[in-house]
Formats: sequence, structure tokens, C-alpha cells
Amino acid sequence: MNATALPARVKSNLPFNRLNDIFVKFIFATENNKKFLIDLLNAVFKECPPPCVNGEITDVFYEDRELPSFHIYEKGSRLDIRAKTDQGQIIDIEVQCKLDKTILDRSLYYFSKVFGSQPIKGEPYDKLKPVIVISLLKENYFPNRPKEIYFSGRPEELYFPNCPKQIYFPNRPSEYVRSFSMHDDQTNELLENKKETLIFIEIKKCLKLGDKDKSRLTRWMNYLGNPSDRVIEEIAAKDKIIAEVMEAEEVFRDDTKQMDDYALREMVDMEIDSAWAEGKAEGRAEGKAEGIAEGIAIGEARGEAKGAIKNTIAMAKRMIAAGLNRETIKEVTKLTDSQLAEIM
Repeated sequence: MNATALPARVKSNLPFNRLNDIFVKFIFATENNKKFLIDLLNAVFKECPPPCVNGEITDVFYEDRELPSFHIYEKGSRLDIRAKTDQGQIIDIEVQCKLDKTILDRSLYYFSKVFGSQPIKGEPYDKLKPVIVISLLKENYFPNRPKEIYFSGRPEELYFPNCPKQIYFPNRPSEYVRSFSMHDDQTNELLENKKETLIFIEIKKCLKLGDKDKSRLTRWMNYLGNPSDRVIEEIAAKDKIIAEVMEAEEVFRDDTKQMDDYALREMVDMEIDSAWAEGKAEGRAEGKAEGIAEGIAIGEARGEAKGAIKNTIAMAKRMIAAGLNRETIKEVTKLTDSQLAEIM
């Protein structure tokens, strides 16, 4: 594949991908656009308030996205967006554009890394700050909620009949947002320290709601996930923040350097998709040769992983040969400093 020819094709023939890693960081992880992150967080927390959040967030402070490795064989990690709020919560936002069956494990891993990386030497453990991991999922992961939800007007009488216990809810749960904290398995009582929250937002389910849900979070998810410029323009006509985001988007799209990085990220994603497909086919063949279903599954997984890693490293080497700087390569390929050091 010609690494110098693809960016123009990406720009001209494909709809603009607002979930592109480079663009997401431009909108939500730069000081000039900090108000957009604050607005998004308040939209998420209004829909599903984490136990550790009190009222609206008024400011955020960006933190290092590179997570430390605690031993030599540990996998390096780089977060999409990391910030601390004016209330002290540490926020990790991850954007997942592919259907990932390991998303729950991945989110727990990121939570544990962020929570455990806080400086605590000489301080009591209660000084550790709450961590909230928010995953924006392009594809649906969770099954739909049960339709048989009873609500007679009193909050204590709203519950899911299919739950093993009667777990009561003060409001009808959202169809596209899932929020998890630690609770007592027997009484459902919230863990007292309130320092752990995992939130998953399924963008595709949100888009299906159409005009049924006009919350701020729905407007944000439509902006990020809806390929129709007409729909987004209609939202912007009624929403000042989304209108300002669209103005920021125009600045991004007029910036040649930003769009080159954007196009490279799209190219990497396409090559990874191709590598996953090839690896899956190769792994399936290996599994069939073993003659067992488990072998097929294991072979697919190994093939997907090997193919994706191989193509990402090959892409990084081409970018190095083209003279791109280290930070651009890290942003586009999502390789860590230690991984890049092995090939540079």
C-alpha cells in the first residue's frame, strides 16, 4: 500500500469519521477545547450519576496518558483521554470503534492501572482519588434491557422482574448507557468509598432512538457517531455547544497537518481490519487442522492478534522511513515508547 497516496483518498471519498482517534483528542484533549470535554462529562453524569460526583463538573486538568509499567514484561498502555476534574475524580475516556469481546476486561485493566498509578507514598490510602472509566462504544456490546419494566409512579416500585433479586431503581434506566460500581452482592448496598465507576455508552443504540431522547448525551453521541451531516446541522441549529464543536471541526479540517495525521490513523485502522480478517482466516484454518472447535477459536484469536500487531509495526516503520516525528507515530499507531524504541 502506498503510504503517501492514501491520505488524499481518505479525505475525499470517505465520510468524515468523528470517532477517529486524532480528531477525538483534538476535540476533547486540548486546552483550547476543554469546555467540550466538560460539557460531555456533565452530559454523561446527568444520564448516570457516578456515586463519587457531586453536582456539575466546572473544570478539568489534563494528565499524562502514558501508564507506567510496574515490571519488565508488563504490557504498555496509553489512554485516549485522561483528566482530573475540579472535584478530584480522575477520568479516563476510551473510544472503541470495533466490536471488542474483551471490553469489560480492558476497562477493568485501565481502571486498575490508573487507580494504582496514583502517587501515595507516605499518604494514607483514603487519599486515593476516585477513578471513572468511560468507554464510548461504536458497536453494541450489551444485550437489550428487559421490556417488562414496572413503574407505578413510586421510585421504590421500579424494578426488573428478571433479576435474581428485586433491585429497585429511582428512574427508568437508559437503553444505551450502562454504569457499574461496587455493590454488596446480597443487599446491593454501594461500597462506601465510592471510588470505582465503569461507564459504557453504546452509540449505535443511541442513534436508533432518533427523536425519542433529546438529552445532551444523545446530542453528543449523534454528533460523534452519526455520518449524516444534515442531522448534525439540525442539532447544531438548536444547540450552542454542538454549533461551537462544528466550528472547531472546521478548524481541524482546514489544518493540513491535522488532516494528514487523521488520514494516517484511518489508514492504520483499515490495515488492522485487513490484518484481523486475514489472521482470523489463518487461525480458523489452523483450528480446523486440529479438528476441534476450541482450536478454531484459539487459532482465530492468535491470528487476529498476530496480524494486527504485525501490520501496526510495519506501518510504524514506514512512517519512520517517511520522516514523521515520534509523537505523530505514537498518536497514529498507539504504540508505546518502549514498543517504538524496539523498532526505531
